[in-house]
Amino acid sequence: MWRWACSIAAALIIWPSISWPHPRTVVPRQAALYRATVIREVRFYWGMAERPSTFLGQIHQESGFREDARSPVGAEGLSQIMPRTGAWLWEIYPADLREACPQMSGCPRDAKWAIRALVLFDKRLYDSYRFAIGDDRWAWTLASYNGGSGNANKEKRLCPCDKNRWFGSVENFCLRTAANCRENRGYPRRILLELRHHYE
Repeated sequence: MWRWACSIAAALIIWPSISWPHPRTVVPRQAALYRATVIREVRFYWGMAERPSTFLGQIHQESGFREDARSPVGAEGLSQIMPRTGAWLWEIYPADLREACPQMSGCPRDAKWAIRALVLFDKRLYDSYRFAIGDDRWAWTLASYNGGSGNANKEKRLCPCDKNRWFGSVENFCLRTAANCRENRGYPRRILLELRHHYE
């Protein structure tokens, strides 16, 4: 199993560790329509210390700020929420999400609901990774949003590495298909090391 896991890790695309805006990245014009809502939701649920730019970068990665975005597997809206995830979030945060959408299945194509759902889901994931700090903690959060916390936690448990670090550690140990590994490992890197800086 270890040999297979290592071969998967070796197949990953190694993204450059940049910490400034990538010159080829274009901020969608419609991002300006949602910026104030994202900032308001982040301030309300996370407080003043957290950077709204992380969430804006995440929405950029998820949908390019298109409310009508739909993935081949059925994820919808700005935050690319799966129907089952939307219903689960509605059960966990009924008071918060009912205001934006009365449907128990959620309203992923409604911008306000989608942004609030993403902010709340990120907070739940972030709070579960208290062992990590800084961008490592955010990388755990984003990787779990993208590929499921069950997969991330399993890889953490089995990785023969520093289990408290994502970058350069658990990041390099992946038990999924090569395509899923590339997507999942690239997801936090692009948001934290590239996209976020376009929304500072």
